Amino acid sequence: MRTGEYGDHFVPIDQKSARLLDKAEHGLLALSMFNSYFSQEVIDFSVAAMHDRFRTFDVVTPGEQMRSLLEAAGYDQQRALAKVRKNLSMLRGRTLRAFDRIGVPRLTAQAHLLTFDDFRGGTPHDEITAVIREKAEHDNVFRDACLNISRRVLRRVDQSRQPTEAELEATIGYYVSEAAVMTNTADMLGHDSSVTCYRHVMEFIAPLYEGKLSWRPSEKQGYASLRRPPS
Repeated sequence: MRTGEYGDHFVPIDQKSARLLDKAEHGLLALSMFNSYFSQEVIDFSVAAMHDRFRTFDVVTPGEQMRSLLEAAGYDQQRALAKVRKNLSMLRGRTLRAFDRIGVPRLTAQAHLLTFDDFRGGTPHDEITAVIREKAEHDNVFRDACLNISRRVLRRVDQSRQPTEAELEATIGYYVSEAAVMTNTADMLGHDSSVTCYRHVMEFIAPLYEGKLSWRPSEKQGYASLRRPPS
């Protein structure tokens, strides 16, 4: 087990995740767009912690598909895409600087910096996505969790406008792809096991690991919270 100076900052969601965290074969650090928490200092800490803890790790951010959330907030397609690209560029820049600080060459870092869009087209991802998309039609726990996340994200993007329920419903498809990746990253990236790490337990992750959704995470898949300590 690799713990180093950052070990205490990883909090696994359950015993299986704790075992996979101890195994520390692969980690997937998830970062959010439109979230002031992810400052340069926080990303520096998070990338260093992943490097210290896991034998190998990747960083995943939202991709251009996140424009669907902005369209729900009233943006036209062109403006939504431009805003997503601008914020994605800023997030990627901060992440690459964090890799610089731990001595990882830029070309290597770029190969380990993914978006959720990058998983599309792979057989494991598309098969799992199809299953989740079908089940999500009738899984109210998952749907409610996604709607709650969308409300928070859209509130950060535009506090002056309240999206309609129909607009919020249109965002659920975006989270299906995220949920698929977090259900079985190991097979998608070719590892024996993987642990997704994020700043807190995402709203649909808790019921996923508690068996309250209509599908379960792979036995190879774990989840842990990773929080930077107060300054």
